Amino acid sequence: MHAEKLAKHRDEAVDFAKGALIILMVAFHLPDFVAKLPSAANDIVYAFHMPGFLVLSGFFTTVAHTRERLTRLIRTIAIPYILLETLYLIGIGLAGELLRSNNSVELSFSNIVHHLCCAPVGTYWYLHTLLICSALYILFCSCRRLSQFHALILSSIACFLLSLIIGGLEWSNCMYFFIGAFFRLVTADIKQIIFPSLLSGVGFMIMCFATEEYSKYSLAGLFLTLSALSFFMAVQGVVHKGIYSSVSMIGRNSLCIVLFSPIFTIPSKFYLRFFDFDPSGWLFGLFSVALVIALCLLTAKLSDRAGISCYIFGRRLYI
Repeated sequence: MHAEKLAKHRDEAVDFAKGALIILMVAFHLPDFVAKLPSAANDIVYAFHMPGFLVLSGFFTTVAHTRERLTRLIRTIAIPYILLETLYLIGIGLAGELLRSNNSVELSFSNIVHHLCCAPVGTYWYLHTLLICSALYILFCSCRRLSQFHALILSSIACFLLSLIIGGLEWSNCMYFFIGAFFRLVTADIKQIIFPSLLSGVGFMIMCFATEEYSKYSLAGLFLTLSALSFFMAVQGVVHKGIYSSVSMIGRNSLCIVLFSPIFTIPSKFYLRFFDFDPSGWLFGLFSVALVIALCLLTAKLSDRAGISCYIFGRRLYI
């Protein structure tokens, strides 16, 4: 019942966009799949898929009721981040070679603290960035003498200065969060500022061929991000209803996929050899993405049933 109520109050077009972006995140964290793709594909996807998430995160960050928002931020983002990142670091440190992980970590208390604070490993950088940007924005908005616009400017400057000190905090990522927050100052309806249009897909393709500079810092990166969001929010009625509902469901549950996917992408190396018959790598990629997402959703459901989700994360994980 709780999950159904939450689902009813969500924008399915936005959930579909989040679902499409999270599927790309999982796919492009499979190194054996990415290795079979043209290098430009990797550059293009990395230019917009997580920036798109950060735009949406910034837009939907509410700043009213400061104490409640900070408490919720700690329970739903900070605690999951610290817990999962720590477990991930310990796992890699103890069995990195056995698991054939691309990351290596020297296990020590100081090193784990360093990674948690300054250099997150895996997809957990997103939670690290979201936590810092959201906390600063909420805190500046709590100052009654500041308008929300001035709070946005000051928190952006604070994040920029922190990015000069904290290596794992990239200003290019923070920038997209604050772009989303600025959009929220303009309108409460994201579709009024990122207008859903299938023509955005045409603009996206033209930009891909028109430039070789896909950096998140560039105007091309910003254009790719906004046009991808516009396109994904416009495909309802074009995509098969079953596929649309499935991707939207994945989007609703994007948090649990961010939390658990680093754990479930590692074993993909062990069954790669069973797909040697397909030199393109696409069957391996499709199977792995489906398996990782299914395992993430299953873990979320089991955590909810066991009561672990509400105890640790402050909410049910599966929506």
